[in-house]
Amino acid sequence: MSFTDYYIYGMKARPFSIGCQPMEGLMSSNAFKLLKIDLDQVSMKYHDTLLYDRKLTDKELYDYELEFLGIHRELQIKV
Repeated sequence: MSFTDYYIYGMKARPFSIGCQPMEGLMSSNAFKLLKIDLDQVSMKYHDTLLYDRKLTDKELYDYELEFLGIHRELQIKV
């Protein structure tokens, strides 16, 4: 049994599109919908939410105008 961490980021300046976000480790756009998290708190603040399998660097956050929103942890059970 182990845990896998996924990192959630908000897109402050623009929506998901070619060249608008780092692609390395990107799991999904529209992360809050995918994770079934209430969108009311973020829908007016961000153009989109992104889910990554890695933590983005400070340079990536600055260059793409992203904001760290939290970590989603999933339990992995090996059978």
